[in-house]
Amino acid sequence: MKPSLFALLFAFALGAAATRAGAESIARRWDEEILNAIRIDLPHPPVHARNLFHLSAVMYDAWAAYDTNAAGFLYHAKHPAANVGAARTEAISYAAYRLLRQRYALSRGAVTTLAVLDARFAALGYDRNQLGVDPATPAGVGNAVFAALSAYVAEDGARQNFAYTDLLPAEGGYQPANLPLGIAIPGTLATDVNRWQPLAVTDATTQNGIPTDSIQRFLGPQWLNVRPFALTRDEANRPWIDPGPPPRLGTATDAEFRANVVARIQIRTGREGGGGGAGSSRALQASTRVGRWALRSIPSRASSVRRRPSIASSAVPPQPAMACWRSRSLDASSGRPVGTASPPTASCRKAARKNSIALPKTIRSRARRGGASFPAASTQAWTSLDSSTPWKGRA
Repeated sequence: MKPSLFALLFAFALGAAATRAGAESIARRWDEEILNAIRIDLPHPPVHARNLFHLSAVMYDAWAAYDTNAAGFLYHAKHPAANVGAARTEAISYAAYRLLRQRYALSRGAVTTLAVLDARFAALGYDRNQLGVDPATPAGVGNAVFAALSAYVAEDGARQNFAYTDLLPAEGGYQPANLPLGIAIPGTLATDVNRWQPLAVTDATTQNGIPTDSIQRFLGPQWLNVRPFALTRDEANRPWIDPGPPPRLGTATDAEFRANVVARIQIRTGREGGGGGAGSSRALQASTRVGRWALRSIPSRASSVRRRPSIASSAVPPQPAMACWRSRSLDASSGRPVGTASPPTASCRKAARKNSIALPKTIRSRARRGGASFPAASTQAWTSLDSSTPWKGRA
């Protein structure tokens, strides 16, 4: 596609909301309808992004059909009209209505979405049974625009005719390398930490509250083969946008992998403060060993038995535990506690009592085996925290 044409399509989509004198354009109305349909459908970003672009494309082509200078995306015919504004509104509505009804006929919210689309179309005064493609009528132009796009994208790799499902593994489709991780069960059955592991979630729901399969599915693995509308690539078997391989455990990028795990823990627990740049990057690299030691030391809240989850299990310590853990000074080279502890905050003491966190004893025992020492006042402080009594130690 020519850059100028892409710019026109993009501007058409964005400009639907920018109408003069506060009036609502017909494009804006149909944009609202697709957004409403997305809100009550299963979340699937690749599919919805594809639908959003195709809606913009058919509306633009219907508009361009009545402009002698505009270059259509797929539909290039030009037609005269006594009332260009009314003809464009009608052609755009027919093209948009046909597209949305096709795309959301099998959606999770289809009963509601299709009824709303029918009502919108009828309120505009149009007949949904008018299926002809006579270019002498705006309805025919709109139907022809939809037919052109529908034929063009039918085999674009998205597998629309198969409900966007991937090929079977035996046919070259994607298959997870790891068995699902049951989030209510301690440990992991992952055999390759460098590969994605689906989660098994009881009574799983989507982000918009729709019940879904208990075992996660990888969305859109076939999108590698989907024909885009604005991207290019040099090799057919490479991603359209290739950031390169991710860091992997046990390889030359092992340190980066571990640093990323630590960063994830810090974000999860709110430990990472504001700012960024080289300073925070160096601090993150320096904290890698700290994170490795912490992951070995922190017991799981999911089990009453103390265990030492490995970094490969993606175990994330509970926030109260991490808060108490970092109240002691740690050596960046060994990752072990050193020196005296500062009194935990009130929230830390409260969280420890509420969750019966046994972390301090675990840390004290492991640190002693590693050669770290604890002053008496510091030991008293941790002991009082373990026994769920108020803080009595000294800093």
